[in-house]
Amino acid sequence: MTNSNVSVTSANGVSFDLESEELLVDGEVRRLQAKEVKLLEYFLDHANRIVPRSDLLTDVWGYDASVDTRTVDIHVSHLRKKLNAGKRHGIIKTIHGVGYRFTIV
Repeated sequence: MTNSNVSVTSANGVSFDLESEELLVDGEVRRLQAKEVKLLEYFLDHANRIVPRSDLLTDVWGYDASVDTRTVDIHVSHLRKKLNAGKRHGIIKTIHGVGYRFTIV
């Protein structure tokens, strides 16, 4: 999904410009926090695959995967709201006991 030749990713009424870090949802610009940008980039790089929570902790936050924290869940929740995930049911799906799947159709 994200590579050096593509700076804008668009799907499901959502557009994300990797260079400017601008998120456009249904024509409205949404401001992302730095960690939300990293999380979205990671999800785009791993789209349509299950991403273990431990991988997010290690690769996005730089934490040891054995750390018990709710930070991933909280950031995913914030990102879902900014993506209007309620209107786009399943764009970030929780895979209970494992992690998340970011779906692009």
